[in-house]
Amino acid sequence: MVGNFGGCRNYKKSFDKGCSFVKLIEEDYNEDSDNKYAKLENFFLKLKTKLQKTRSWLKLSLILRLTSFGLCLVLGTTLVCKMSGTWSLMYLK
Repeated sequence: MVGNFGGCRNYKKSFDKGCSFVKLIEEDYNEDSDNKYAKLENFFLKLKTKLQKTRSWLKLSLILRLTSFGLCLVLGTTLVCKMSGTWSLMYLK
């Protein structure tokens, strides 16, 4: 058995708070390294797919939020102008 350390890539540095996750990873050199590599490759492929789906959902969410905000801004301005009677004073150039 050989022990290696693995940790968060944001591990604490001298100038920031960072993360303090560290784990001892024990490896057995008798295991099939090709099998390990295939499993890791499959795992990272799944993570990449999930990340792409999450990014697309976040983009869609941002677009919907900005559209809703713009619509509420226009409708709110229209409502306030109608209620206060300043609608006739506004014009577009």
